[in-house]
Amino acid sequence: MYGRIDLGTGTLVNLTNGGDGSLGLKHSLETRQKMSRTRKGMKYSDEHKLKTKQSMMGKNCKKVIDTSNNIIYNSVSDAASFLNISTPTLSRYLNGVLKNKTQMKYLK
Repeated sequence: MYGRIDLGTGTLVNLTNGGDGSLGLKHSLETRQKMSRTRKGMKYSDEHKLKTKQSMMGKNCKKVIDTSNNIIYNSVSDAASFLNISTPTLSRYLNGVLKNKTQMKYLK
């Protein structure tokens, strides 16, 4: 009953199996303004504020090692800056979402 029309397995019109993500998605100005309006005036707990502050300061970050030359970076963002690629892209490589083109891995 349910399935993809293009595969002849049902009535849904999805063209993928899902999980493809939205790599490179850029929200329009209108969409960003809508998201901003919905967040205005929101109250956050002290615990949430502390966790956000720590993440912005680089605490609790996973260290990254470049195994080709044994350079250790304090965070994914530090390594991404050095490699001149975006932090989300490097994170996807490290997590195996994208085929790994780097010699880097999380430091255990």
